[in-house]
Amino acid sequence: MNLKIRFSGGISIEHNGLSILVDPYRKFDPSKYDYVLITHGHTDHFTPSITKANNLIMTRQTHDILSDMYGLKLDGSTVIEIGDLLVLDELSIRAMNAGHVIGSAMYLLEFNDLSIGVTGDFNMEDSVVQRGADSMRDVDILIMEGTYGSESYIFKPRNELYDLLLNEVERSISLGNNVVFSGHPLGKGQELAILLRKYKPFLDYNVYKLNRLLLKEPMGSIMVPEADHDEPIVAITGIHGDLRLRFRNVFKLKRPINVIGVTGWGYGNSIQLSNHSDYLSLVKFALESRAKAIYTVYGNAALLAQSLRRKYGLNAHLMPTNEGDITSY
Repeated sequence: MNLKIRFSGGISIEHNGLSILVDPYRKFDPSKYDYVLITHGHTDHFTPSITKANNLIMTRQTHDILSDMYGLKLDGSTVIEIGDLLVLDELSIRAMNAGHVIGSAMYLLEFNDLSIGVTGDFNMEDSVVQRGADSMRDVDILIMEGTYGSESYIFKPRNELYDLLLNEVERSISLGNNVVFSGHPLGKGQELAILLRKYKPFLDYNVYKLNRLLLKEPMGSIMVPEADHDEPIVAITGIHGDLRLRFRNVFKLKRPINVIGVTGWGYGNSIQLSNHSDYLSLVKFALESRAKAIYTVYGNAALLAQSLRRKYGLNAHLMPTNEGDITSY
């Protein structure tokens, strides 16, 4: 079999004379790839050099994020909607819902003799923003993320986390405290804004702009420096340094500030709400795929591959780098 798959600044797939690069995060030679696929708009999944790609493919929402938020010129790219099938020479590409952030996609690549599923980041759980990821069943090869692939990452049900979050808002306000939620503007920004809309939250600029772009309304207002805030406020911001210092110095908040991180990593004062699947969901996804071979990438990928292999008997391995190519499965 003339198949080569490796992880080198992105997921590289070569088969039947075609070269495909998925989510390149560093500069690459566009002449080496027939197609470049982007799964979503987080900056660790694309590089500005994608603008030079021969055939660039992504969803409409991801296209808008990369062009409006990062100023990339994507005039020649191909926009594919979730569920669409793009038929190309000796290859078809189907975009599937990844459930990670708005516009996130997984890709099913079907050659004449082989099917390969590539997940990018995904989340199987429904949220207030979007439905959970599609299943990717009966593929020959599955390339899947392993961000939270350690058995130590088992998240509470999302509805319980939503209740925990809203209860913390009520508690802070009842104590006369401001409450500031810190998370990634793309993903957490939209989810938090919808959850907290009754509090008319203040938003940092990136959250505000993304909400206008993806939700068609901001679900809050931009916080103005040195405004007069007599009552406790609720705010949503990105990931910064000392948020208490920033909000006191820039926004002149006099009341105590309760800063809450919103992240699956669960560090410090945080709520473990993630846009990724936890360990159990990753295992479920892998088992349901019935793939002949599974390759893991990102985060705790090595631990996930080991667990899938030893505990569940799957043919699972860590994605090889430049030093190792897959030639059979």
